[in-house]
Amino acid sequence: MRWTLLAAAVAASIGCSGSNGPQESGPEQHYTVCAEDYTKSDLVKFLDGNLVVVAGHVEHGVGAGEIAGWMVFSLVLNGIDFSDLDYEARFSDGTYEITNGDEALGARLYFNEDFGEYLAGDLVPYNVFDPSSFVSNFEITSVDLRTGRVSYDYDEGPLYGLVDGAVDIDVDDPTDVSIRVRVRSSLLAFEAFSEGTYDGRPPRQEDKLHIVMTTTRAPLLEVYDQFLAGEYGFRYTGTQYDSVYYGIDQEFTDSLFLMGSDGDGGWVWTGDYASTVNKGPMTLYQSGFVSNLDRNYTEYYCDDALAERAGVARHRLDLLGGQFVFEDGTKVPYGLGPF
Repeated sequence: MRWTLLAAAVAASIGCSGSNGPQESGPEQHYTVCAEDYTKSDLVKFLDGNLVVVAGHVEHGVGAGEIAGWMVFSLVLNGIDFSDLDYEARFSDGTYEITNGDEALGARLYFNEDFGEYLAGDLVPYNVFDPSSFVSNFEITSVDLRTGRVSYDYDEGPLYGLVDGAVDIDVDDPTDVSIRVRVRSSLLAFEAFSEGTYDGRPPRQEDKLHIVMTTTRAPLLEVYDQFLAGEYGFRYTGTQYDSVYYGIDQEFTDSLFLMGSDGDGGWVWTGDYASTVNKGPMTLYQSGFVSNLDRNYTEYYCDDALAERAGVARHRLDLLGGQFVFEDGTKVPYGLGPF
């Protein structure tokens, strides 16, 4: 699984910094970037190299949000059809790891109210995507060959009290019984998270991207409403990028990315972030915006108060490249590629 979700911003934020504009010096143009001198070729390489991850942020960001949205919508709106789960959900010690191709997301459910022996705030210790949590020891007791009527029996599982209404059991084909439940979502709270370190692709295979993603635990119905309003938040504060290839270290110092339904079966992903980048003796500060609807940009500053802006990188809609625009209007093109 490749968590380039924030990498999006990571690379977007790993860029150039301020400038007093281009200066001619010999056969090659030079630029002053936060009091540091760059040749044009070095500056373009700097931009090309350190914005490599931005192209992946929409795909991976939306991928993670889709997983969270699927889980929330399944529990609140659609119900759980155990024979037709869209994603693989591994479960261990109250924690889910839900995967979709290259994407993965961790999640936990908590009791939002007292439930049996459990108190509000306790972790739900059983897998809601395992039918035995609701229906255990299921067995077909008889089949009427004349009418085709199938009789069955089962015991209530440990989460049976979460069932909203009755358990829906389809025994039309006794050899392939399907079970579906709707849960009392008001009794549950939800949080999602991920943390992992990933290697870059050649020739950046020594680069390390450490992604931290967290959400605030909230009642499941509130999370559902936030998704509908496009206001469900993911934070990536603490995410780090250590690039041996480009000689850069970066850390996200603040971030909030919002995910929500677009009302047509798709997802909207948008957010703001701030990060600090060190390259040799120079420290740069970025403030950026990412979205799968609008043009993304990264602003570059020479100071942590974000008072002295050097310029802004505006990424093309196709996320294959863009232009860095200095404060005096000078433009330098750059390319984008996957991490």
